[in-house]
Amino acid sequence: MATTYTSKIDVKCWKEHTCVGCGGSFAYLFERKIKGTGSTAAAATAAARTAAEKAVKSQVDQHPCPTCGLFQPDMIGAQRAARHWYVFWAASALVGLQLLLLAFGALTAVDVAWSISIGLLALTAVNYVIAAKNPNRDPENNRAVALEKVNSKTLHLGQPGSGSAPDQQWLQPVWSVGQWIAIGALVFASLLAAFGEQARFVHGWPVSDAFHPGVVGPGDSAWLWLPTKISSVKSNWYGAPVVMARPADKPDAAPWNIPATAKQDNWGDHLSVKSSETDSSSTLWVRIKVPEKGQAQAGQTLHLDISMPYSYPKMQGAGVFNVESGVANHSTDVVLSEAGAGQLYNNIWWIGIGVGISLFLLGTYYLARCANNDCKLAIPTKVSTVE
Repeated sequence: MATTYTSKIDVKCWKEHTCVGCGGSFAYLFERKIKGTGSTAAAATAAARTAAEKAVKSQVDQHPCPTCGLFQPDMIGAQRAARHWYVFWAASALVGLQLLLLAFGALTAVDVAWSISIGLLALTAVNYVIAAKNPNRDPENNRAVALEKVNSKTLHLGQPGSGSAPDQQWLQPVWSVGQWIAIGALVFASLLAAFGEQARFVHGWPVSDAFHPGVVGPGDSAWLWLPTKISSVKSNWYGAPVVMARPADKPDAAPWNIPATAKQDNWGDHLSVKSSETDSSSTLWVRIKVPEKGQAQAGQTLHLDISMPYSYPKMQGAGVFNVESGVANHSTDVVLSEAGAGQLYNNIWWIGIGVGISLFLLGTYYLARCANNDCKLAIPTKVSTVE
């Protein structure tokens, strides 16, 4: 394993701002602990120095002007941009976690669609608050806070400003058309994430929670988890399911066969495995295919009896495994929608989730970029070393 070196630098300097509102200057002690990593000690030191130079150049602390009470555009913009990026990654994590829970059967497609939609709406509100919050709404209070910092020597007053009130562009900044469009896009993206559910309500498609996707009609394929769990080498297993169906309201009716498949691994006579792969847990599953023509009809509730002989390799010692077997039995009901409804619902569901999260991330990125652009309105800071 390659060695990773770490280098740490303590940054300590004075940063002096010239106020865009009154022209006065003030300074504060800028302190950061910077870390760099690399494949060699020299590379780690170089990475730390580069990060330190970037921090000194681009990072600022939050201090209002002691003369007029104005927070500078780079202070506000940097803070807003960072918070928008937090929302960006929170939205990504939200969708990733929900899809992971769907893949492992912990949540249904219905649950995931609404969870993502509601979560994105909440994050839209957070984005709005971040973009709309104005720390310069009360400059007199800001000035009082700054003077307390001057008295406590955490803030140094340089050249006093003009003493006149700052322009309205600093006290009450106006949103651009692009920012309003971005907020509207975030709301639309949040609603779009539940597009599949909206289509389901419009068409009146029933849901079978045990199946994925939850909407199933003649001609559709759907899969479900069985209550049987196994531990096998590299999660290998082989299943040969038999699924018999009959109308749920006719227990004495003659059942008929529904085509079904399962995982069918072929591990042969030899398995090359890592130590972490010798005892991997798996939950058995079955995929059914409802015939488009036949006894299954839209609006019908079918009772399914599933019987699946299965086998799997079980490690017995170093390089030695046995093939163990069993039979998984399970019964469940499925409510059939119109023909092809499951495939249509599945397509609409994924389009809504995919386009929705993409549009949300794009809108959040735009807001972060607008905040970064606000930083350019500030007068560049002056940096001096600590004696």
